[in-house]
Amino acid sequence: AICSGSTFSYTPTSSTSGATYAWSRAAVAGISNTAATGSGNPNETLTNTTTAPISVTYVYTVSANGCTNAGTYNVVVVVNPAPQLTSTLTPGAVCNNTIFTYTPTSGTIGAVFNWTRAAVSGISNAAASGTGDPNETLVNTTTAPVNVTYVYTVSANGCSSSTYNVVVTVNPTPQLTSTLTPASICSGATFSYTPTSSTSGASYAWSRAAVVGISNTAATGTGNPSETLTNTTTAPIDVTYVYTVSANGCTNTGTYSVVVTVNPTPQLTSTLTPSAICSGTTFGYTPTSSTSGATYSWTRAAITSINGNTSGSGSAAVSEQLTNSSTSPVNVTYVYTVSANGCTNASTYSVVVTVNPTPVLTSTVSPASICSGSTFSYTPTSSTSGATYAWTRAAVAGISNTATSGSGNPGEVLTNTTADPVDVTYVYTVSANGCTNGTNYHVVVSVKPTPVLTSTLTPSAICSGSTFSYTPTSSTSGATYAWSRAAVAGISNTAAT
Repeated sequence: AICSGSTFSYTPTSSTSGATYAWSRAAVAGISNTAATGSGNPNETLTNTTTAPISVTYVYTVSANGCTNAGTYNVVVVVNPAPQLTSTLTPGAVCNNTIFTYTPTSGTIGAVFNWTRAAVSGISNAAASGTGDPNETLVNTTTAPVNVTYVYTVSANGCSSSTYNVVVTVNPTPQLTSTLTPASICSGATFSYTPTSSTSGASYAWSRAAVVGISNTAATGTGNPSETLTNTTTAPIDVTYVYTVSANGCTNTGTYSVVVTVNPTPQLTSTLTPSAICSGTTFGYTPTSSTSGATYSWTRAAITSINGNTSGSGSAAVSEQLTNSSTSPVNVTYVYTVSANGCTNASTYSVVVTVNPTPVLTSTVSPASICSGSTFSYTPTSSTSGATYAWTRAAVAGISNTATSGSGNPGEVLTNTTADPVDVTYVYTVSANGCTNGTNYHVVVSVKPTPVLTSTLTPSAICSGSTFSYTPTSSTSGATYAWSRAAVAGISNTAAT
């Protein structure tokens, strides 16, 4: 037998010397050659267009010495087909590190398949060869698909085909190349993350579990989460997005944990209503927050009656002397902004302190004088509502009263034991709303003495009809005198004054 496409060479022989040979070959179905005749060796290239062996008959006639054998001889040669690879040359792509399995087929029964595979750049496998199904685990060490060629040769009935290139694409395992530690965000902000891969056409799926302290429920999605994350605590919380990467029908069995820190919105936890202070004292306020590392800034608007209508600003604690120039309490507002971990609370806090005025005594400090033995009554007043008044009075020479103290109206009976007016000083202290004026007020009342007649009460006798002349005197300077005389029996004068 010969293989399709090869030359059928046949040398006829006879035991009769000088024999000659004539042949004829009919057309044969499945053989591409047309019918032919000839002599001696056909020396024909026979092509079998089928997948099965075909017998081709050469009919020989033998002649010698002018004699021809009336009988003919059928020389039958089998033309085996050139076996073909009928399975696909472009099998489906495989994923990195998976087995490439391929079943070669042929229309020729009993075909045998041999293959070779060269080493390929980007594929870690060394060159190899074998028969039938390669059944190889192919490892792509790159980020792009790599074509691997298996060169197949098909053999059957002693005939071999030309070679066939079976090309399989080995897709890489896609990797996540974007950062696993994106920048932290503030609570209430949108977490935007663009996943990337060095493998073209990669797609990304993610899942996020519910996290204690994050108000969002569990979620899943693809690509960029673009989620608004809310931290309900006072401390930073890590939120993990678990990414799976796929490309070209291959999914990386490993996952990637992308962890974003959600910083809390810092709150001001110190009081917004600190204790009132007195005018002229320093307002000290230390802001606090339950968020570690918080920083603070504040502004204070100008107020007409506070510190000459000037504004103020600062950071962290307040330590300002506040002077209230009015007569009423004034509320001063410090507007605080709180920041921590790069996050600023969009809401501000109004810390309001009341600055109570310094109460002053508005009633006179020089009340009308009184007479010795009468009650000194004095009603202190102030322009500051709710003011209270404390007073002290020292002992005064010429005043019989001992030293004393009290509040409000003294209501004291003052006795001047001298012949001259004596000033008595009441030292007043004024308080209101827990604030006491450091300045004392000296309320001075003059206590006039009770004037005494110091001239004789028994002037010399006079004669009837003469003039009674009497000059009254007193130890009290500026004394004036009034007299009255009743009618007296035996004296002709009527009553007079």
